[in-house]
Amino acid sequence: MKVVVLASGSKGNCTYIETKKYKLLIDLGMSVKYINSKLKILNTNIDEIDYILITHLHVDHIKYLENFGKDRKTEICVTPSMYKKLKKVNEDLNYFVYEGNMVFENLKVDIINTSHDSIDPRGFLIVEEESSLVYITDTGYLNKRYLNELSNKNLYIIESNHDPKMLREGKYPLWLQRRILS
Repeated sequence: MKVVVLASGSKGNCTYIETKKYKLLIDLGMSVKYINSKLKILNTNIDEIDYILITHLHVDHIKYLENFGKDRKTEICVTPSMYKKLKKVNEDLNYFVYEGNMVFENLKVDIINTSHDSIDPRGFLIVEEESSLVYITDTGYLNKRYLNELSNKNLYIIESNHDPKMLREGKYPLWLQRRILS
């Protein structure tokens, strides 16, 4: 499994994953032109992407779905709640609406609920044979029920973002609260 973070941050997020059979993106927060320029370095292009997994609906993760194009074979993987919102943005996309874990032949994508102020935020555990990736972005915390499932994987990409509810409830150490709020 090849994994390359193409962009990360408030300006846009996108990660490329290549397995033996599939090419995926996680999120589409950067322009197709930008993504193609990065994919070209990896000897591929956006038209070869099979699936785009959406973590959540903040603009830095989905900004360019609106202009993605209806003629692409790429399936946009979203929850029913995400689909309800996204079909208003671009109803012509090829949506794959999932309610549980996904399996694409030899590729398994387990869903991880995350803590973020967005509709139905998700993380992913992606497994192909002996390769595994834990991908979690913009989460305040992880529920301990996932710890066994996420232990001892090959690669972890985790971005922890502040959780407004935890801040309000004072669950962060005082020194960290001051730093986050300043």
